[in-house]
Amino acid sequence: DVGTGTGMASLVALSRGFTVLSTDITLQTAKQREMSAIASFGPDSAEVQRFGTAALDLLDSSTWPSSPVDVMAFCRGGSHAEVLCPAFRLLSSVLLRPKGVALYGTYEAGHVLNISHCFVTETDTITSSVHLLDERGTWAWRVSLAELEQLVKDGYAGPAVVAFRTVPHQLSQRRHKEDIETGLEELRRSLTHHWKRVSTPAGDELPVSPDLM
Repeated sequence: DVGTGTGMASLVALSRGFTVLSTDITLQTAKQREMSAIASFGPDSAEVQRFGTAALDLLDSSTWPSSPVDVMAFCRGGSHAEVLCPAFRLLSSVLLRPKGVALYGTYEAGHVLNISHCFVTETDTITSSVHLLDERGTWAWRVSLAELEQLVKDGYAGPAVVAFRTVPHQLSQRRHKEDIETGLEELRRSLTHHWKRVSTPAGDELPVSPDLM
């Protein structure tokens, strides 16, 4: 569970028998998520025994876990999808087991089209598909990017989920790692460039976090 916030998805996964690693960009919120699990299942429960926390920065592969996973989730608003969704896609290509799935969700009205940055290219080692809520409130509605664009023009402003799945690839592990680092460097430059353009009302540039450099 990436960028978990309050850890709702982690609690659901624990209740369904998964072993969960709940992550955020820092460990400052880890205690909150641990207490949520304890309050939900009890301090000595099997669910709490299957629950762990860690710091994970999508733009820094040195913070990524080394063990493969079956399911990944990352729920965001619309901000910085052009950087965060490709970074999550790279993380998925490294960690997902065969037949695994990674879910990137966005929920802010007006930002649904930002998930266009999630779509994979021919050189990717995973596939992507977009799912919307149908009239029954389930995630059974799969659309193409062109269909999504039209739906937004017609007024759709609900949540959307992109599902990533692994596919066979011929890249060597070394070359794949080089591609990952190249992709992350490009994303870091893009985000840093964005923040350097943001100015205060007085015209002074806002400081850029060292984590984004």
